[in-house]
Amino acid sequence: MAKTSHGFYVRGSTLWIHLKHGDREIRKSTGLSAHATVNFDRVTTMVANMRDDLSAGCYKEEDYFPKAQSSPAAKELRYLKGFAPYWLQTLSVEKSTYRSYKAAAAYWVRKFGNKSLDQITQGQIKIALNEKKKDKDTGLELEVTKLSNKTKNNYMSALSVLYKAAIKDKLATGNPS
Repeated sequence: MAKTSHGFYVRGSTLWIHLKHGDREIRKSTGLSAHATVNFDRVTTMVANMRDDLSAGCYKEEDYFPKAQSSPAAKELRYLKGFAPYWLQTLSVEKSTYRSYKAAAAYWVRKFGNKSLDQITQGQIKIALNEKKKDKDTGLELEVTKLSNKTKNNYMSALSVLYKAAIKDKLATGNPS
């Protein structure tokens, strides 16, 4: 069981996290296979996020390690508002891409946060993207949409990546984007 300075190690065929922060020690299985190289990137990002949360004093173990599929934290992952933050933690992308995905995730959570991932339809997404601006004085809809075409494309791209991860984690059955 050789530990690395990265905050994780391989035990059997599974990636484990081992962090120390002050007098606190965290040693947990991620449940991710060490045979898939993409999981090393996921765990590296997860460790970095855990370290940030520990330093900020807002670390919650259940955010990173749902106890079981029936646990409240695991159930929350089936909803967009629960899965989006988890998905952001697993990303291994450039900072600018992360910021773009984070903005898109915030937008989608505002629109559909209380819906389960499988309840969101392609039609609902199209309607959300094509909402019109309203005149501040009269409240009437204007002919201009709130989002530029580039922003729409960025938000759709992020939503597609989010759904691919949800499908891979067996939290969604299809991708409406």
